[in-house]
Amino acid sequence: MTMEIALAPLPYFWTKQATFEFYARIAETAVDRVYLGEIVCPRRQTLKVADWLAIATLLRDAGKTVVLSGYTLIESTSQIKWLRKLCDAGWPLEANDLTMVALLEAANISDWTAGAQLNIYHGDTLRTFAAMGASRWVPHHELSREDLSHLVPLAHSLGMTTEITVWGPLALAHSSRCFTARRYGRPKDDCGFLCQQWPEGLLIETQEGDHFLRMNGVQTQSARWWSLLDRLDEVCALADAVRIVPNLNDTIAAIEAVAAWRDATPTPDAQWIDPQRCCNGYWFGKAGHEWIVDHG
Repeated sequence: MTMEIALAPLPYFWTKQATFEFYARIAETAVDRVYLGEIVCPRRQTLKVADWLAIATLLRDAGKTVVLSGYTLIESTSQIKWLRKLCDAGWPLEANDLTMVALLEAANISDWTAGAQLNIYHGDTLRTFAAMGASRWVPHHELSREDLSHLVPLAHSLGMTTEITVWGPLALAHSSRCFTARRYGRPKDDCGFLCQQWPEGLLIETQEGDHFLRMNGVQTQSARWWSLLDRLDEVCALADAVRIVPNLNDTIAAIEAVAAWRDATPTPDAQWIDPQRCCNGYWFGKAGHEWIVDHG
């Protein structure tokens, strides 16, 4: 089986024009599967469902498999209505919250993706979601390669494919509060969409001046980019697909790096193993923010 390259949903709030332009470029890349939709904050509605479907059609016409992704933190009936629109659209789906899982089950929709934010950490949970119709899962980044060496064979026995994240910012937490709005003294319901000013999130520093976290509205991300692009042999010994999380500057380069590895023509990887910018600690069962050099 050829390793599939997947692009995660866009976690940031970009303008409508910038979003359309980004996915027009993605349509020309070697990526195989693209996840679409607003997953972080329901107030970010510059793009309506019809807009996401227009992008989905563009990508499908370019030969991509397209999946519509639901919110990570469901808090209101209006958000449930949005999810129902996604479920009724007739496209493959990714669930990131148990509310959407319940909607999928109620609608007898199977063959969906269990997103990383469903927090599947052990076999019993994996079996539960498989029984509810999930045919693919995205392991949480906290799972080490040792953990995955036990869970991936179980997933395969359940008929589930495994998609492992190899590049991009890590989603560490979600909250009902908007940290970006709070940073500027604005209430969440009158935030002024300040997060659009930070197309890769707002970096937070420690008192010593080290980059620590990244604020992205109601989502907290890692300051460092997660990178397993120098360990694709290890990842692909386990995974059926690799996932890249979009960001402003190097998404296409990351796709090209994975495609080059898949085609056995690897490209220079200095930018993917920068210990000042990247992290891989969770892969080794260590603190996530660390960069581990493992020659074993």
